[in-house]
Parts: sequence; structure tokens; C-alpha cells
Amino acid sequence: MTSSGSIFSCPIPLPRIPDPTVGTVHPIPLILEDMQGGLSRTRLQDTDGRGYFAISPWQQDQYSGIRIKGDIQSSPFGNRVVFVEWGEETGQGTVSVENPERLELEVDLAQYLPIVSPEKYSVQTIANATRRFTSFLDGKEYLWVYHAPDNLEMEWECLDSEGKTIAYYSLKLPNEPEYISSGCSLTVLNQEHEFLTLEMVATCWIIRTFQRHYNQAAHDARIANGEVDEESESESEGAIARAREAWENRWADCESSDESPPSSDADALSERSTTSSSRGATSQPQP
Repeated sequence: MTSSGSIFSCPIPLPRIPDPTVGTVHPIPLILEDMQGGLSRTRLQDTDGRGYFAISPWQQDQYSGIRIKGDIQSSPFGNRVVFVEWGEETGQGTVSVENPERLELEVDLAQYLPIVSPEKYSVQTIANATRRFTSFLDGKEYLWVYHAPDNLEMEWECLDSEGKTIAYYSLKLPNEPEYISSGCSLTVLNQEHEFLTLEMVATCWIIRTFQRHYNQAAHDARIANGEVDEESESESEGAIARAREAWENRWADCESSDESPPSSDADALSERSTTSSSRGATSQPQP
């Protein structure tokens, strides 16, 4: 992987940087269960109680996106929040990092998570494009790589500059039993990378949202060109209905949840009546 010039003058200063010479591989990977399975609203909980992250929609004036907040016990990152603002076109927008006192960083999404070798992809394949990012925590470069649909155990894989796997997002396997969660999860393999977890969550959710939007645009284009027949459309509608029913049933079992279940990702955003009060005038997303 070729290293490009950093888009940050320097990483965000941390209270302490993990020392690789004294760090040990955690005997149990950090497995964050994706409780609701939504792109705009969900809760990620470590199976061993080491931390959690909450993803929720936000809207302010004409801007909208997702808010990511949380931490793990071993992280030096502290009390920071990531805001993602979606642009008018898929792949556009901004990502900002804030602490309780000020805006620390804001960068264009296309610059932060560019496609690797964009010339290799067509309109039909760009949804699954490999993307790279320079971490705002350690200044190093990482890749998110998509795997074939039959590899549900590692749908998206995050690699470091040496090609080693540091994290991956998994889908629920067909033969797995029903859980109170979605059955999906984000796994960070080693303790030495746990301090990157907030950024792993943010980048994973950004690329998966891009993937959904690109897939929807490609599907709409096929319909416009007459490439999708009514029978396949009916099957798609049936799949959506079954997914919605499964979503509602999953929430019915989550009596301990501290938030009301949205009926869909789209509804989750429209139902949010309040905006994030933590975004001061200096931290509002720029048009």
C-alpha cells in the first residue's frame, strides 16, 4: 500500500499513546455487537463489557448525518464525539471530531476516505470499492476492503500498511440462532489497536452507508433502463417486508433498550425532533 501525504498536519494529541513494546495481544478480541443493525441508529456493545458506542441521527438546519459517541476502557481517546455530515452526492460530506470544549478536526469525506484506484470501478461496482484513510489518531494509513457476499464472517476488512488485519465487520450467518441483537458485529483483533476503535466505528459506518447509497442508485438506474422486471421487483419488495418484520420482532424482545425503536433507517432520521446541542457555532458543518 502506497503511503500518501497526510491530510492532517498532525494527529489529534492523546493523553497517552499505546507503547507497542509493552503492549500485549488481548486474549479476547474486542467484539462490538451491532445491537440494532441500523446505519443511522444502533448501539455497539462489547461482549465482555469493555465499552460501547452509540450511533444516532442528527439534523441541524439543512445539514444531517450521524453522531458517534462512546469509548472503551483501554482507550486514551477520551470524551470525544464524531459527527458525519452527508453531502448532496454519495461520497461527499464532512467528518468532524469534537471534545466537550471545541471542534478539534473537520475534513472532507472524499479526502478522508478516498477510493483506491477509482478507475477500476464502474457504476455497478463502485459500492464495493476499497477505500483508504489516514487515521486522525496515529497518522497512519489503513484500508477498508470489501469481500464477496458469501464471506459473511468478514464483509468489510480493515488492513494496516503491512496488509495485516486489524478489524472487520461481520454479518449474521444464515444458520445462526436469533439473538436480541442483529447478529452483526465489528471486531478489533488486538489490544494494540483498541485505541483506534472510535475511528474504526466511524469509517466502517461511513463506507457501509456509501455502499447502500451506491447500490440503491445502481438499482434505480437498472429500473430506468428496463433491466429489472416486475417479478424481481416483487421479490425485492417481499424481502424488504420480511426484513422490516424481523426488525420489529427484534425490537420487541429488547425490553431493556433505552430508546424507542425506529421503524426504519429513514424513519429514524425523520423522527429525531431535537438536534445535537453539543454542536456550537464553531462546530457547525460547513456547506
